[in-house]
Amino acid sequence: MREGLRQVSAQLSLRGVELLGEQARRAARSAVALEPARRLEPAPLLLERERHPEPAEDERSLARCSAIWSGEFQLDAFGEVLLLLAAAARHGRLDSEGWRAAQRAAAAILERRREPDAGIWELDPPSNWTHSRLICAAGLRAISAAISSGRDSARWLAAADAIVAQSSRPALHPSGRWQRAPDDRRVDASLLLAGLRGAVPADDPRSVETCAAVERELAADFYCYRYRPGERPLGEAAA
Repeated sequence: MREGLRQVSAQLSLRGVELLGEQARRAARSAVALEPARRLEPAPLLLERERHPEPAEDERSLARCSAIWSGEFQLDAFGEVLLLLAAAARHGRLDSEGWRAAQRAAAAILERRREPDAGIWELDPPSNWTHSRLICAAGLRAISAAISSGRDSARWLAAADAIVAQSSRPALHPSGRWQRAPDDRRVDASLLLAGLRGAVPADDPRSVETCAAVERELAADFYCYRYRPGERPLGEAAA
């Protein structure tokens, strides 16, 4: 039985790596579609859809690309792309197209990291959302570690350090936790990802205080809400 379980575990691990490689290839194509957002130029993403038709489960990621094309800018998307590509690289599943996509995503972060964006929750009007910046820092750290040497690695790691340092000044709540944005002191559950994804260590005091604040302010009746909707009680807005 033990040997049978070991074989099943090995097969599942191999399948997971295969899926990771496929996701990395899709992310690479998405990064190509996101390139116009880096250049601040419009782009016909419908042509990109025709060039790289995707199955139904990828419609959401393509919709995010279309949103950027139509005027909605989500900085965090570039960080998420880098995290996926870095994971593929660690498993030897990142090809040359994927490395070019990583360079595009990193360049987009370096160029546009100070711009307001719609953020993970796709909110209007845009703001300098702390989560967006920290996820970009996490992505830059991850892809830098995947390269481990070279000028790009050092440059991306330095950029990640700078983003975290710049976020710590205006977006750190007086209590020591992360706050949603420099002009929004509320806590946001998405800020937990900073410690989970590697922007800062999980035991960093900012991560610890953020976790405590989310549990204290956003958890109720076994639910964890995204953020508190103004003065309304939890539960009157979508979780």
